[in-house]
Amino acid sequence: MRQIPQIPGYHIERILGQGGMATVYLGVQEKLEREVAIKILEPEMFKDLQYLQRFLNEARTASQLNHPNIITIHDVGQVENHCFIVMERLHESLVERVKFKPDCRLTPLEAFKIIRQVAVALDFAHREGVIHRDIKPDNILFRKDGTPVLADFGIARALDSSARLTTTGMIIGTPHYMSPEQCKGEPIDGLSDIYSLGIVLYEILTGDVPYRADSAAGVLLKHVQAPIPMLPLELSRYQTVITRVIAKDKRERVQSAAEFIQLLDTFGPDSRLDTIKGTKGEAWFFDKSSLPATSLEESLVKTSPTPIPSSNVRIVKDAHDIPAAAAAGAAAQVHDTYELQSHHPLKRTKGPLVVTLIAIPFILTAIYFLFFQDQFKQTSPPSSTSAAAGKNQTPAKPTDKPAATLDTGKSSTTAIDENHQRYFILAEEYLKNNEYEKSLENLSKARSIKDTPELKALEDRIKQLADLSKEKEYTKYFNLARDAFNDKNYEQARANIQLARQYKTSEELDKLAQDIDGAEKKKADAAEKTRKQLEQQKKLQQQDDQAFQRAKGMNTVYSYEKYLKDYPQGLHAEEARKKYDQLKEAITLEERIKDDTAFELAAKVNTIPAYEDYIDKNPTGRHLQEVNTRVLQLKEKILKETRIKLNIREIKFFQFGPKAPPVEQRVYAARFSQQEARYIYTEISYDNKLYGVAENKSEITILYSGAAFAQELKGSITPEKGSRTGLYWQGMGWSEAAKWAPGMYTITIYLEGQKVGQSRFEVY
Repeated sequence: MRQIPQIPGYHIERILGQGGMATVYLGVQEKLEREVAIKILEPEMFKDLQYLQRFLNEARTASQLNHPNIITIHDVGQVENHCFIVMERLHESLVERVKFKPDCRLTPLEAFKIIRQVAVALDFAHREGVIHRDIKPDNILFRKDGTPVLADFGIARALDSSARLTTTGMIIGTPHYMSPEQCKGEPIDGLSDIYSLGIVLYEILTGDVPYRADSAAGVLLKHVQAPIPMLPLELSRYQTVITRVIAKDKRERVQSAAEFIQLLDTFGPDSRLDTIKGTKGEAWFFDKSSLPATSLEESLVKTSPTPIPSSNVRIVKDAHDIPAAAAAGAAAQVHDTYELQSHHPLKRTKGPLVVTLIAIPFILTAIYFLFFQDQFKQTSPPSSTSAAAGKNQTPAKPTDKPAATLDTGKSSTTAIDENHQRYFILAEEYLKNNEYEKSLENLSKARSIKDTPELKALEDRIKQLADLSKEKEYTKYFNLARDAFNDKNYEQARANIQLARQYKTSEELDKLAQDIDGAEKKKADAAEKTRKQLEQQKKLQQQDDQAFQRAKGMNTVYSYEKYLKDYPQGLHAEEARKKYDQLKEAITLEERIKDDTAFELAAKVNTIPAYEDYIDKNPTGRHLQEVNTRVLQLKEKILKETRIKLNIREIKFFQFGPKAPPVEQRVYAARFSQQEARYIYTEISYDNKLYGVAENKSEITILYSGAAFAQELKGSITPEKGSRTGLYWQGMGWSEAAKWAPGMYTITIYLEGQKVGQSRFEVY
């Protein structure tokens, strides 16, 4: 188990987080009773001057940057082999905030607000001459009120500093967020921080970093060579920001954090770029000089409207905007525009109206002539007359009334008979050509002159033939309709039914129409059912695709496991299962390598604490049984070989009254005034050799010897199993100051009867 270190003035409660160089604890500052975060350098790192320098550099750098969006440093110090930084307590990181959002991404409004405040902090830091060099979501934290705070200046460097913690070509940072120049190990400046912050913006907008690869080296290579990533379609309005801040070439990137802030304000979700509207009261007119060569009258009467190019439109907000030299021309243009917009083309000229009025009488005359000429032609037979009229002769065109004559009654009777005979012949001719209506029309005219049995016989024959013709046509179209129905050509079947109904209506025709309606409805229902099935199938495929893309974007065992659970037979199930197996195998291999490495490290140290640390970090490790065996062996060996269980490290002296003061108030010395001396305390610091093995007890004897006396003080020290170090103290003296005789005094320490340490102090 990890031992919680003790920092004077602070009560440490638990671990908040752990990194490669330090561990962060939740603590309480006892004097102010406030929660703080205490970052303590790992003991192994404490011995490395380079890591120690970085740790102290973080405290020094952050404490000099007093800004609302930069973490506040309260205290820095060192206790024994612990170096610590006391910071304000922050409650959430950007990583934690994003991972609980849908698709692991923020809304554009929230993302831009956070990035803007971090950019403000960067702008301040850059103006103070500090570059961060490790901008990433883990280092962006939040206060209780939601204010983002930039933290972890562990590898920050002054822009003008000549002191470096890295050598040329050495790469420091987090691969997914490093700028191209940082990836190549080149000297970097504030533009590198801007690039990293742009990568963070891309990640919280889309839910994933822009560049991924199988190794850290592959990611670095993509930062240098891969094209700038494109945002999804729904976020495309922010592409300008991404393109400007993560440009590969520093010269194409925004040149300062202040410029980055301006870019966020210009293209952010709450910008007004897409809400600009025209000013009320603007007058619009057309510039005729830029119109096509056609006249305005021609453009008014065009049947297909053509949009007027925007280049032909100018805005006049005030009459004073028109230059005086062009006032007359502008007025004419405005007048033309009024006529164009009012849609009254006749106001332009009266010419077309006059022409139209003059043409009307001629048009009416022509219609009248054509009408009566057509009526006259209808009285003529459609073909040649009988042989008696001659081969090249046509029957005479009878008038509606018999011609008037001045002859006697006999002549009048002859004229009536001739007209009657003429209509009778026309009726027969039209009958021959199967024009039954015209035949009946001429028959009616003949009957109006004189009714005869021949007319009756002809009429019966005409009606009989007309009925036969209608039945024939009806049968033809009915058969066509039925054939079309059988061929499922319902539109053609309906058309033939309409044609058949012109000749006759029948039940079989109505029945066929009903069958067509039923067949069409059935066909429509089947088509609708098929359409819905296709839509449902398409929707399921889209959901399947989206679920797989989400799993692929996260690229974790959990994401693929969830996809396979939701879509066990999905379109991408095989690929998802393959990637799941690969990740599972990779994780298993990685865990195995970590486990083996941890065991090798513990075995190399070969101490009980080292093995216990392995057990703590690998509770299900492959080497757990071996480690437990070795711990037991070490404990047996230590218990067998250790006679003196404490290692005396240091002997100190302090002076006080009958009661010893708290540790933080003790003033150590090796020379005391006789007039002031009452009690002289001997403080012994020690290491517990049985730390982590067993409870132990050691008898201790302190022998005082000096010019006037020699005296022993006996006691016992009982360190607990979990206590690595400790302090033991005893006091010796008298209530009267003069009892301490001046001179040198020797203090000898005995443990279990064996001398283990000696020191001296003076009374003067």
